[in-house]
Amino acid sequence: MGAQEIAIRQRVEEAGLTAYVVFTGWVDRADMPSFYGLLDLYLHAAALEPFGLVYAETMMNGVPVVSTRTGAALDAI
Repeated sequence: MGAQEIAIRQRVEEAGLTAYVVFTGWVDRADMPSFYGLLDLYLHAAALEPFGLVYAETMMNGVPVVSTRTGAALDAI
């Protein structure tokens, strides 16, 4: 998550959402199908996503996507 990780974790805790939000860190490609199987929802809060492959991959695994109105999200979702 980079430089904002501490602030994001604090916001989640302050909002009382720690039981609902999982910070996974890096997930190996081979583990992605199992990872998608755990999700109820995929939230993509990026300021920029030029390609949108993550949206397609997530939806192909049957997971609903919520995203900011940026880049490829406007066309992919």
